Amino acid sequence: MQDALVHLLEHNLAYYQQAAILLAALIMAHFIPLYRQQQPLFLFARLAKQFAVHVNHPQRAISQRKIAGFLSVLLLTLPFALLIYFFIALAYYPWFFEFLILYLCLQDSRLIKDSNRIAQLSHQQEKHKARMVLADWTSRDTSSLTTLGINKATIETTISVTQTNFTGVILAFLLGGAPLVLVYKMLQQLDEAWPNIAPRFNGFNSYLHTVLAILNFFPKLLFSAFFAISAGCKGFSLWVNTAFSPQSFTTALVSYRIIAFKFGIELGGPQLFDGIKVQQPKYQYGKPPTAEHIVLINQKISQFQFFTIALTLAITVLFPFFDFAIR
Repeated sequence: MQDALVHLLEHNLAYYQQAAILLAALIMAHFIPLYRQQQPLFLFARLAKQFAVHVNHPQRAISQRKIAGFLSVLLLTLPFALLIYFFIALAYYPWFFEFLILYLCLQDSRLIKDSNRIAQLSHQQEKHKARMVLADWTSRDTSSLTTLGINKATIETTISVTQTNFTGVILAFLLGGAPLVLVYKMLQQLDEAWPNIAPRFNGFNSYLHTVLAILNFFPKLLFSAFFAISAGCKGFSLWVNTAFSPQSFTTALVSYRIIAFKFGIELGGPQLFDGIKVQQPKYQYGKPPTAEHIVLINQKISQFQFFTIALTLAITVLFPFFDFAIR
């Protein structure tokens, strides 16, 4: 029996090495996050915005814009993905570069700290500084937001980013390693840089947005289910009735609704892109959110992230033993 367990551990050594890389990257990203403007993927998103200026022409037919968007995604992601793949394959210590890529792709955890800072600035009526911090995380217009608008936009941005990027990165790493994580994160950055609901990117981002809607369905489902369970029976019933609606595949509106219900606040409503107001569903379960609500929701999101880490590590570590027990 003991020899069999030793053989099991030796046979799955590479498997446990991947688990150690994941754990180390999660710890580093949580305790030593980079500032938003220092993150390589933030710079990649800026590159994507500049690239779109030259290839996205709103006056052209939708079919032409869809083709332009598809080719843009290939041109921006394929060279980087191939370069990283061959670089890891040829590296003497591939585990180090896998760790580095994973660490850089988990930098969205910085948003929790930044949104807490926005809450503090909002509470102090430092609206200009709060808008500047928020502008680094969203493509919507922030220059004219009121204190109420800052609070609501901060909560909605935090939900939209954390509900997919954190769990999605972990799943991508478990399924395909660091190269798949990088491709996934680059696609996410493109989708955030070219928001599908913005009139300027109507059609241009449709193919990418559809692909990510399918890939992100499970992370969104897990995120909204966590909040629904914590909201009690009524919250869970609300989740069951809305989680599998068509909106749940393409937007963060299900999570908006569940969180608005749990905290008794108002979320959703119009968003501003390039000076154009885009109507979105509004969920009113109480008063408009305050700075205190930002902090409370961030605390709950942190709990969700720790739950996801614990669940992932438990499955990763124990799976070989379950396989051994079955045999």
